[in-house]
Amino acid sequence: MPWSSICSVVVGYSHITMFIDHFVWATPDLGLEMEHFIDISGVKPEYGGSHPGKGTHNALVRVGHACYLEIVAPDPLQHQIDRRWMIPQEVTHPRLIKWAWTSNDLVGDCERMDELGCLLGPVSTGKRFRNDGQWLHWKLTDPDFSDSSLVPFLISWGQDQHPALSLPLHCQLRSVSLLHPRPENLRFLELLSDFPVVNIEQGEELLSIEIEAPRGILQLSTEAPYCQVL
Repeated sequence: MPWSSICSVVVGYSHITMFIDHFVWATPDLGLEMEHFIDISGVKPEYGGSHPGKGTHNALVRVGHACYLEIVAPDPLQHQIDRRWMIPQEVTHPRLIKWAWTSNDLVGDCERMDELGCLLGPVSTGKRFRNDGQWLHWKLTDPDFSDSSLVPFLISWGQDQHPALSLPLHCQLRSVSLLHPRPENLRFLELLSDFPVVNIEQGEELLSIEIEAPRGILQLSTEAPYCQVL
């Protein structure tokens, strides 16, 4: 079902500042999933680091100019954390769980999203060590605020370099697909500058992406089959 047939154009927002920033791929074991990703894609994810006090650590794969896939897993060195950040408490298998949009105006963009029925929760700060030993800082809306994988969280890197820009570009994001029983409820997508690459159809809720890699097209999804090589 084409978007133009189910949703009118949003007017009054001439300064769209949001872009697709990254996608979150949750897994029980980061090391094993990094090896698996190499096998299916031919690309080695780069270890990002630990999220202090959050119970997780990650690895990154660049999939566009300032866009990446974040592979995130429980950090075994933070086993004392009661509630891990961002990922389900029981991660039984690798799967796509969330996506994030870059915002250069978090307060304003949250207000615009709110006007279109998309509540994003409070803004907080985050940080982790980079591989060069320097801190990477960001501000973001609460990734765990919404139970829907279709609702993005917003992130701003401030004066820090976007983490994708230090990574080699061996993969390319081809498409983003969203299914929803009532696609007209997804009007907030028109605030996304990358809107033309997003496909919206009617159906049971689903978020999936296609990434072009050296060994083929990878399809990652929030529902089974969670990962396919096309």
